[in-house]
Amino acid sequence: GQGYGRGVGIDAVYMDKVKAIIQRNWSYSGRADRTALQAVVNITLDSNGKIVGYRLVSSSGDPTFDSTLTTAIGRSTDDLPPPPSEELQDLDITFSDTQ
Repeated sequence: GQGYGRGVGIDAVYMDKVKAIIQRNWSYSGRADRTALQAVVNITLDSNGKIVGYRLVSSSGDPTFDSTLTTAIGRSTDDLPPPPSEELQDLDITFSDTQ
């Protein structure tokens, strides 16, 4: 899959922007065993793009991966552009260590 929970077009473009901004604030050095990790996070935004809530929907199984990811989301709270529609105020985004 491509890592989004919605269709294509403006939805995918916006979700890619949100994901890219969070990834810029994320530091994860990887695991020695090189196992691919993936986690899904639900992010709630207000109409201005400010993160007002987030929760881990699906853990990667690696506490460090999950912790560094949620820290990056917290750091990104004021960096996101406003969502183009109300539907995009509630996002499920998949993050992996192979991106």
